[in-house]
Formats: sequence, C-alpha cells, structure tokens
Amino acid sequence: MAYLDKAGLTELWKKVKSYVDANGGGTPTTITGNAGTATKLQTTRAIDGVNFNGTADIAHYAVCYTTESTAAKTVSLTNFKLVAGARVFVRFSYANTAANPTLNVNSTGAKPIYYRNSNIPAELIDQYTVLELVYSGSYWFVVGNMNILTKGDSINIECFTAGYVTSAGKEVQFCIPVSTPIVGCSSVSIASATGLQIRQNGNYIYGGNASTLVAASSYRGVVNRNMVSIAATMPNTTNAVNNAPCGVHAALKLTFS
Repeated sequence: MAYLDKAGLTELWKKVKSYVDANGGGTPTTITGNAGTATKLQTTRAIDGVNFNGTADIAHYAVCYTTESTAAKTVSLTNFKLVAGARVFVRFSYANTAANPTLNVNSTGAKPIYYRNSNIPAELIDQYTVLELVYSGSYWFVVGNMNILTKGDSINIECFTAGYVTSAGKEVQFCIPVSTPIVGCSSVSIASATGLQIRQNGNYIYGGNASTLVAASSYRGVVNRNMVSIAATMPNTTNAVNNAPCGVHAALKLTFS
C-alpha cells in the first residue's frame, strides 16, 4: 500500500487550496435556501402559527381588550397564521360575562374557546387572566387543567355537618361545602359512596349505627359556586323526629353537569 510522504502531502494541499480559492474562497452562494448570505430563510415557515423567516424575533403573546359582555374576543399578533397547532398566550384585560366566547386572532375568524371538550364557562375568564390556547383546526382549546370542578367532573366527598329532618321524617336536608370552585354547572347528580349516618337526640336514625351508614332512596341537589345543597329521601323513618335538627355524616359521590 502506498502512502503520501511530506512532499506529496504538501503538493496535494496546494492543489486543494488552489481549487478552493478559485471557487470564491469556499463560500457557496448558490446553495438552496440562501445559505450564502444567511440573512433570512428563503421560505418563511410558521412556528406554532407565527410566521418566521429569520429576520425578526417572534412571540405568541397578545392582549385582549374586548369588553366583558362581548362574546367575540379579538386580539392582534404580528405575522400570525391560523393553522392546526397554532398557539397563543392571551391576557384578558376585562373579565368575561358572555356565554360561549370566541377568539379571533388577526381577523382570521372567530373560533370557539373550549375548556376540555365544551365551551369555556363564562366566569373562567377573569380580569387579567392569561390563558394558553392551542388551535385544533376548529376550536381554541385551553391548555392544561384549571383548579375547578366543571361539567363531567365527579368527586367523592366525606364530611360531617348539620342537617334538618323534614317531610314527616322522610327527608334530611343539609349542605356540603366544596373547596374547589364549581364553574359552569347547573345541576349535580348524587349517589351514595357509603351513604349517610344521621344522629338525632342521641340516637342513630333510619336504621344506621356507629359502624353502618344508610343509603338514601334518592337525592336532590342544588349547585352553588362553592356549595352543594342536598335533600336526601330516606328509606324509612326509624327514630326520626320531624322538623328537628340532626347531625350528618355523609359519604357521597357528586357528579356535575
């Protein structure tokens, strides 16, 4: 096998250098994409919905100045392009009070704002809230989960509270406070997890005892923002005193809609 000696390597380098110098010092100016000048991209590309060609920084932040009662929210965002996967961070200067709000970025069309899989509840857009939104091709979806209970959510809850026996001893009425805000819900369905343990005048009533909770025959519920008011129809009236207070130990499942 033959090897280049020092003289041969020197001669080879001269030829390589001569070729490079003859071709503009090695700086290609005809490579596809304009890499010779490197001042911008030859073809503009959208990054998360904002056009980028290399000549300026891009951002996804916009401020919405639409008033509270107007559902059609609008914002401006430089070089925005509405495509599936487009992303914006919107700061709302005003709280929203309108049902089924929409968002229109740079006059690309009003698209519904969704939280999870339905229209965002009006009260979720507070003044100065910043929401991260991603476009699906049809809707602007809120990214992530908020610390709320909304339509479709269920919780198991156990609490000790005061109540009242009424309806000839057949019904127990009481309230359960909920620490997480209940938003956009008009109703709640209630089921026994383990049920109710009711005490009155030193007695367990409705057939319960210290270790046994009783499932109600049915429940009715009314939703407030941080409270669920419950009326439980009991399967019997054993030891119950009508129109009198009682102590309630409740272990229930609440599903919001």
